[in-house]
Amino acid sequence: MKHALVVPTLAMVAALAASAQTAAPAQTAAPAQTAAPDGKAVAEPEFAGVVFRLDDGRLVPLERQPPNSRTRTSGFMVLHSTSAWELDGARSTVRFRGGAALEFVVRELWDHPDPATRYHLRKLDSRKDTREAVFAQVHASPFGATTVQNTAGELPMEFARYGEASIRIRAAGLQPGEYAIQVAPSQALFCFGID
Repeated sequence: MKHALVVPTLAMVAALAASAQTAAPAQTAAPAQTAAPDGKAVAEPEFAGVVFRLDDGRLVPLERQPPNSRTRTSGFMVLHSTSAWELDGARSTVRFRGGAALEFVVRELWDHPDPATRYHLRKLDSRKDTREAVFAQVHASPFGATTVQNTAGELPMEFARYGEASIRIRAAGLQPGEYAIQVAPSQALFCFGID
């Protein structure tokens, strides 16, 4: 009885090993070609939630940074606290020329009702070795506390459908500096700089 179970199990393991050796190598995140409403083929990101620059129909990857959250607190009895995302490097490795409007493309995982609640363009402050964006401030005293979500650094964007499952994001009038597109709720940041 034991021998009857061992032989089929060994045959299955051998078949799996053989198929693993002949399997094709893993593909990188190449863009998918889909048809736009006008019938022309357009390039869309392969994976959801990954932002690319759209440049003459080509998808240009942005610098992806996981933000480090930092909070600074000062005071005694009356406290002031500032929370910010801190990113490595004073400048993004991905640079674009200023002057023209920039377009970005991101594939949606599902049909989100309002992309403005999910995607946020923020200007970053450059420091010596880091970039940062303040996202909240808290003021507290023995008599109460207030929290202010910092939306002052958010910049306007326009959204439109693109291809079968993506959104085109348009940002105009960006001045030279460092920027990041935040994908909420994951907090993933896709960074670029304008020269």
